[in-house]
Amino acid sequence: MQEEIRSFRPDEVGEHIRLSEFAFQYELTEDERSARIQETQPQQLLGAFIDGRLAAKVLILPLQVYWYGAPCPMGGVAAVATWPEYRRHGLVARLLQESLLKMRADGQLVSCLHPFSFAFYRRYGWETYVDRKRIELTKAQLPHFARPSGWRCERIADTSRVRPLYAAFACEANGTLARDGAWWEQRVFRQRKGLLVLAVDEQGRDRGYIHYEVKKETLTIHELVYDSIETYHTLWRHVADHDSMATTYTGFVRADDPLAFLLADPRIKQEIQPYFMARIIDVEALLARIPFALPTASDAAPTPQMAEMAGAPDMPGMPGMPGMPELPERPALALTALDPWAPWNEKTYTVAIDPLQGRRIAAHAIAADHIRSLDDVHIQCTIQTLSAMLFGYKRPRLLHALGLITGTQAAALAWEQALPERVTHLMDFF
Repeated sequence: MQEEIRSFRPDEVGEHIRLSEFAFQYELTEDERSARIQETQPQQLLGAFIDGRLAAKVLILPLQVYWYGAPCPMGGVAAVATWPEYRRHGLVARLLQESLLKMRADGQLVSCLHPFSFAFYRRYGWETYVDRKRIELTKAQLPHFARPSGWRCERIADTSRVRPLYAAFACEANGTLARDGAWWEQRVFRQRKGLLVLAVDEQGRDRGYIHYEVKKETLTIHELVYDSIETYHTLWRHVADHDSMATTYTGFVRADDPLAFLLADPRIKQEIQPYFMARIIDVEALLARIPFALPTASDAAPTPQMAEMAGAPDMPGMPGMPGMPELPERPALALTALDPWAPWNEKTYTVAIDPLQGRRIAAHAIAADHIRSLDDVHIQCTIQTLSAMLFGYKRPRLLHALGLITGTQAAALAWEQALPERVTHLMDFF
């Protein structure tokens, strides 16, 4: 058998659709199938072809997620499937390896996916990065928050009004999708039916929205977006105003949603579900985008031990030796990443204060010998653990206590103090 892993040609996209229908057990109408083919870019598809026939495939969507308040290029891995007669031949593993190379070449710094098996994708460097909270209330449990004076709820058809509200809410979390117009139309409003209602304040400003559906006496919240407690109260008051239509109120909300705490009786149904996984594609580029809380330049001066070691020319592998990179100052943080599937990430990095730029962040790839004096700031972990930590899903000290980060307690504390706290969130599916 002759195996070839390559991008799809335009006339092969239909094969991708047929394999997805079989693997994920759904059936499209001819019109839906034609529309799907038109929307799919063949260069986003990688396939394993055996003797010229499609055996397995993966779709890589060029997306962006919010990362510490700014959009970050992301490769969305989706539609991973294999025809049964070609399973257990390692085709998906080779496709995922190729997908990492493709995402790196395309400038995508992270990758996200919805796993059929968390254990399977952990083998290749992905890790859980976000939970979602499902809530369910009865009519008797509904909150009856007071609506602020002059505020109102407005049902709208103009979907463009909610987009800036979503962006402001989404950028507060890591890993939330930065949606473009096509995503709004094709993925949000086409797939989620229902009403769109704005919370409008006394000055006529749009402050938040709820996207929801009422069906068979159940009100389902698709999205709840707010910018303040007043907006939150207003939107939940609108939900409570459906008490003559629905007996059950449910939906998915951000993991830190405060509803239960605000209720007179907080014992509502709440279920935390691990949702999506993520992996870092380019560690160095991603570190440079994090607004670490670092000491000032004067605080980051070399220690006496570091100065003494740096001045010893007969010590191999130290700064100042030919062929070795110079360390501009003692780094505030140091990290060794383990990533056998993406070997370009397997380096030791430092995050340092640039003495000429004050608190400017810099990420350096350095030789391992340079970290011997950095036990108080140096940690080591797999790319899976690093992804969970940098996204904000789990904190450094917890990961250290769990044995997933190696290094001293002082180093774990240094990372704990420097890494900003962020909630993770995702309101989409792909």
